[in-house]
Amino acid sequence: MQHPPERDRGNAEQDQFGKTGLRHDAVPVKRDQRPVHQIERVGNEPEPDGDPLPRYLHSLDQLLLLLPADTLVLPSHGKPFTGLHARIAQQHRHHRERLAEVLAACATPQTAATIVPVLFKRELDLHQTTFALGESLAHLHALWYDGALARRDVDGVFQFQAA
Repeated sequence: MQHPPERDRGNAEQDQFGKTGLRHDAVPVKRDQRPVHQIERVGNEPEPDGDPLPRYLHSLDQLLLLLPADTLVLPSHGKPFTGLHARIAQQHRHHRERLAEVLAACATPQTAATIVPVLFKRELDLHQTTFALGESLAHLHALWYDGALARRDVDGVFQFQAA
């Protein structure tokens, strides 16, 4: 059984805003902030053992501290909207629910591939499946880092099971 490396929460303010030159009077436009009807994709692409889901949620929490609830959000996908704080709360609820579903599924050994249909109920094309695998791994790793799941390598494939 493998133990997760020490969790790197990163510096969300620097990671998310340092490159934008955010000023007190600026409205940040983040490429991954989408309107209410779309869900952000959280994946592990640059860090195979990374833990991006908590970092993503933490970066959203930084927006709560920096921006008022009625901030006009100009997403790169969809129409502008207000209600940023409500949208962030919705994202937290969404991911808590998905984490609970993943944990329940891991009563028996699971892989990122077998978690895809747990998180995504609809039929996915190849392109969507690639993103879905990254998101599945991000949810599995969040639970692994929290100690809720154990991870082991079985013939080169990571399996996760409730600890």
